[in-house]
Amino acid sequence: MYRLQQLISVSGAAILLLSGCSNHIAAHNAQSASNPYVASTSLYNTFEGCVVRGGLVAESYPAYCSIGDENYKQDISFGKTGDKKRILFQVSPQTSKCQGFHPVWQDCLIVNGGNFFEDIQGYRHKPGIGALLEVERTQICDPGADYMDRNVTHCPADLGVYEYTLVRYLSSNRAEAASVTTFVGRITHIEPGGDGYTVRLTNPTTQHVVQSVLSIPNLGSSNAFDFNNVKLGNTIEVTGELFKIGERDHITARSARFVTN
Repeated sequence: MYRLQQLISVSGAAILLLSGCSNHIAAHNAQSASNPYVASTSLYNTFEGCVVRGGLVAESYPAYCSIGDENYKQDISFGKTGDKKRILFQVSPQTSKCQGFHPVWQDCLIVNGGNFFEDIQGYRHKPGIGALLEVERTQICDPGADYMDRNVTHCPADLGVYEYTLVRYLSSNRAEAASVTTFVGRITHIEPGGDGYTVRLTNPTTQHVVQSVLSIPNLGSSNAFDFNNVKLGNTIEVTGELFKIGERDHITARSARFVTN
């Protein structure tokens, strides 16, 4: 199962903007009948499709994505072994250092704005080139099953619940050079991760919102940043590469410090 965190550590890249307007979706729907490389409207009218279009993901469990007057809830329920579902993956041009099912650092894809710990069968990532993919997700085990039940497929501790297979490429884009910037903002959302925190920062003056990951891989193992002080309402200054995913600004935090409110 891929685990989407709301912000990611990225080596810095700007992703091609995907339009979130209804006309864009309608155009995709109109073309899908004749163009095999265009996804249907139904794929865009989902939680993942909303994220791909640059929607705002709300702090909740399950998460909600809103764009305009549209609202979509993240599907966190499990079905049964063999169940299939088509979803959209926006893959970043760059990868991220992360820890997956094993406590070792690895290069993870950035999918729909979060670290992706699985493989996508049929997809080979080329550094510096992002892609919008239509993917088929297949459930390969039953996570809630009684381990004494011999009639179900049990989930290994070091594997996910799903298997992912590439159906088609919908588009691709090359990374552009990212600019280094400094941003000061109040922490308005926190998502704990294995190596730090994903945070949403809001500048109190401009109300501009930036998302960033405060992590040891990004800041460096010798940094003096106090991770225990990452709390809602605290203000921090982050410096790093500025890039976009959809319409949201992200900063790869290379340095960070707390600012007195």
